[in-house]
Amino acid sequence: MARGWFVFLAILVAGLVFSCHQKPPLQPKRYEYYTTYVTPYARLALTPRQDSSDVLPFTYYEYTTEPGDKLVFELVYEQGDSTHEDAGAAETAVFEIPDTATSFRIRDREFLAHQGLWIKTCFCFEPTANKARKIDSGNQVAGRQLTPFTWLIHSEIVGINFTDTIDIRTKNVVDRLK
Repeated sequence: MARGWFVFLAILVAGLVFSCHQKPPLQPKRYEYYTTYVTPYARLALTPRQDSSDVLPFTYYEYTTEPGDKLVFELVYEQGDSTHEDAGAAETAVFEIPDTATSFRIRDREFLAHQGLWIKTCFCFEPTANKARKIDSGNQVAGRQLTPFTWLIHSEIVGINFTDTIDIRTKNVVDRLK
């Protein structure tokens, strides 16, 4: 009988020791996803603005989508963590191509001819944050029409890096929870 109590006490003490051992903190839930929108029979209307709040003034743009003769692509990358402390961040690229195009490849300075803009949206204090700027060198996007409503898109614009098929009749989301 004494031996039974001894085994019971040993198991109880071992259980207490292991239960009080500090566990590593849980990693916050990270999210990242890409969303694509395509607006047919449209065009981008850009309004240049000047920002002088930084040491070096710069031009940024306000933009709207208006009726026109182009396809307007909007590619969005959002990421953050799902806790209430993180407001997350997003990068958006917009550009237009002729609505008769069945394929396209836009690189570097060619974005100027396609009204290409990039914006980083966040709760941050960088002077260029939340302001659309021209897409510059080192970026590219390509697309090929597979059916009248389906495109294969490959993007390498700043942080917007994905390859996917999209249906231009709907909002398309590629979800990547981590």
